Amino acid sequence: MAIQRENYGYLPQLFTFDRNACVPTATVNIMAALARTYPSLRSLISSNGDVTYQDLAATRDTLATDYFYTSKNWQPTGSPLSLVIKGVQSYVADRNLAQALEVEAIGPELDSREVEKIGNFGITEKAVSIESPSRGRLEKTVTTPSISDPIIQRSYRGGGVTIQDIQQALDNGDGLLLGLIYDGQLAGHGVSAVNLDWTDRNGNGRADGKEDATLTIVDPLNPSENYSQATPGNVDNQQRFDPLVEALGPVKTTKMTLISSNRGQAVIFNYNQSSLDYDKNTGEPKRTAGDTSNNTRNSNVSGKITFAGILTARSIKRDIITGTSDDNVIELDPGRQRIKGGKGSDAFVIGDLDSLQEGQSDVLIDFKSKQNDQIGLSGDALSIDEIDLISVNSRLEQNLAKRSDHTLIYRQRENTGILYLNTNGDDRGWGATGGELVRLKGAPDLNATDLFIS
Repeated sequence: MAIQRENYGYLPQLFTFDRNACVPTATVNIMAALARTYPSLRSLISSNGDVTYQDLAATRDTLATDYFYTSKNWQPTGSPLSLVIKGVQSYVADRNLAQALEVEAIGPELDSREVEKIGNFGITEKAVSIESPSRGRLEKTVTTPSISDPIIQRSYRGGGVTIQDIQQALDNGDGLLLGLIYDGQLAGHGVSAVNLDWTDRNGNGRADGKEDATLTIVDPLNPSENYSQATPGNVDNQQRFDPLVEALGPVKTTKMTLISSNRGQAVIFNYNQSSLDYDKNTGEPKRTAGDTSNNTRNSNVSGKITFAGILTARSIKRDIITGTSDDNVIELDPGRQRIKGGKGSDAFVIGDLDSLQEGQSDVLIDFKSKQNDQIGLSGDALSIDEIDLISVNSRLEQNLAKRSDHTLIYRQRENTGILYLNTNGDDRGWGATGGELVRLKGAPDLNATDLFIS
């Protein structure tokens, strides 16, 4: 399941932090997409599950200040690779989400000259100055993990980022942070990858120039379609506590051309980089050359993709929730819970649209019609007013049923029965508010009399 474009954050790095904050900003915009896509990661940005613009800014401040130690004092400036790898995992663990989110890093071999240049591994003490939006200027002494650190060894894969790595991560619905190094300089950028449009027509495993491999990204230099009117003022003094301008959304994406000359070698990128005009959009006194008609500066940039951070939502094995020997009414709580009703006549009630998120439907492990077990469907939450059920036994029958007017479709597989909600009539797919409702272990028969509207 690919992550939908509109779920990504549109927090910009400029005028809300500084010119060095591309990586924590791109990371937070990815975390926004994960929190909005996977119910198990709802608290990735805030404890109450909110993903507001202010929540994104606060989380980016936390990542940059307490985990990445983002600063102009590093070489290259910004967020060291070593601290990004360990910092993401430490942040996830501190939010008690280590079991729900897997973090993998891909880059050059750890003992390579390239990693030595950009990684900042194994630094015992480094004095850095961090410009925190909420806390002002902070002076910190930082120690970076070595290449033998257990977290680095466990999560880092050397050998370089391939176009297959990018495609697989995006097709899997993973969050994908890409680290770019510009041609001819020890300087780079971090972006959020959204979608890859590429077909390996000749099957050689490379993105040849004629194959037009196009990567869609959210660039933290200009991630929003709209911004508020700038308030005149001095950015360096004022933006920390009262940003002079705010991104209003929706998310803006940018197209990047990719070429990989040889299988397994670095992926080359090229794109027209659009950056907010610091003078026009923030009120900063210093005038910046650029296109004043749309308040952006545009330049063509190229280089290679050096690093990939892959954030994968994991299925969590839940404890079995068991009812009593009496009759029970059990409200299902999406998250792939395993539910056991017990010996009585049990009603399992679905009243939450989150059940329809991929991988989130609950599993009933002892549903028995002969015990008068039933499944209740909330008419208000699911927008249904009658039980219109059809049972199918194969993928072909399921696909045909999806194109019918039946609202409820029950597919019996070898060991599992799956109840689906079909909301788009005879059109393709399940519809925007349709999908998998619940799973029944053992694939028992299911009749219309086993269901009711609640």
